Amino acid sequence: MTLPDVNALGAQMAQAYDRGGHTAAEPYAEQLLAVVGRWWLGTHPDALYLRARVRHVLSQAAADRGDHAAAREHIAEGLKAARRAARVRDPRVAFETVVLLTARADQHLLTGDAAAATTDYDTALRLDDPLGHPMWWEARVHVHLGRATVRQQSGDLDGAEDDVRAALALASGHEPRLVPLCLDRLALLRRLAGADAAAPAHAAEAIAATQPLDASRRAERARHAASLALAQGDADAAERHLDDAEHAYLSVGDRRGAAAVVAVRGEVLRLRGDLDGAVGAAREAVERCRAVGDPASEAEAWAVLGLALDEAGRGEEALAAHDRARGLATTLPERVRVDVRRAVAAHNAALRTGTAGTPEHDRAVDIAVPCALAADAVRYGLRPGELREAWAAEAARILDVALRTLTVAGREDEVLDLLEHVAASATLDPAVAEPHTGADLLAVPPRVRTRPDGRSAVAWALDAAQERYGVAVRGREVVDAW
Repeated sequence: MTLPDVNALGAQMAQAYDRGGHTAAEPYAEQLLAVVGRWWLGTHPDALYLRARVRHVLSQAAADRGDHAAAREHIAEGLKAARRAARVRDPRVAFETVVLLTARADQHLLTGDAAAATTDYDTALRLDDPLGHPMWWEARVHVHLGRATVRQQSGDLDGAEDDVRAALALASGHEPRLVPLCLDRLALLRRLAGADAAAPAHAAEAIAATQPLDASRRAERARHAASLALAQGDADAAERHLDDAEHAYLSVGDRRGAAAVVAVRGEVLRLRGDLDGAVGAAREAVERCRAVGDPASEAEAWAVLGLALDEAGRGEEALAAHDRARGLATTLPERVRVDVRRAVAAHNAALRTGTAGTPEHDRAVDIAVPCALAADAVRYGLRPGELREAWAAEAARILDVALRTLTVAGREDEVLDLLEHVAASATLDPAVAEPHTGADLLAVPPRVRTRPDGRSAVAWALDAAQERYGVAVRGREVVDAW
């Protein structure tokens, strides 16, 4: 096969991708790989460049169907070809290197290796575009959005917002069709922090309505619209958007995206009061998400299952489901939110006993009080602004759950101590130790001694919060409350 023949096959691969995504392009990529591997034992510059290009296509097709082992193998081979092409100074591989690094970082995220993912995203952002590749800016937008996900998962909501806004600026200047995607991500981040997400979500919807969207972008747009509808309690609108998203994902062979949609279908049924249907849908979603190797969506399905079981009065099963979600949660805000649901389920199970001071009440307290302290501590690392204010309101709601569990359990001393500690944390003094550049962070507050004769009644919860969440909930200083 001559080079013009190979180029023609490459054009067919690109056309297939435009029609049906990576899955449709996969057969052409396999043909190209078979051909170029024979050129000069695969060392010809054209062979190296094409090998890197088709390996990326094959990796994404494998990831879309949930075969992550194959995806990682294709990425490794693609990067090997890109490095060899770079040694012979082939400028074409700069773009292929960026997309392969992004794909590898995405795989690291699936396995929970945030450090490796960050390294790949940072490396990709340091690369320059020597040829003016037509998709260069699109690739950089996706790198910033990927790094935002890493920062979000590590609890750095400010850093995540910085990356999303950087992606939005690049999209606005170079790739306007990606502006709705960036606005959707900004809305998602704001919802995670408990802030109002309506403005960026509605802006994304309005802009997307003026643009032609491919199937993948239609699916993402519909998925975000469903999330907003669920937050507003509109089950009918959410169901329509979820139907559109699942159909669009499946049209391009993206079974992983379709499984993520199924993960929230149970929530629609729960909103409608169909608890048996919600339980069944959530259990199906757990299996589908696990089958395609998507732990984040699997955690979401477990959460929906736990909520439906709790509303159905099946407290122990609800707690077991929330425990599974807790095991899959990766970010500090996610762990806090899961534990709030666990605390509520445990509290409801305790109430069903009809007796105060039971082991069920103690279990609810053990979950709720450290969770409330960790939730309060999240804001210490946030810059002044709407995200910090929104999270403070979220933390206040979580504190209310903790106080209710303590009150019902009859643990009055701990109610007093928890209130004293929360009052001590309401400080606007900036942190002195290791301040972030340009940031006015809150100081980590001291421990509070509420009685002269001993430790605080919630000392156990302060220690548990630090151990369970890996966040400094109190400093070393101890102050007296009297």
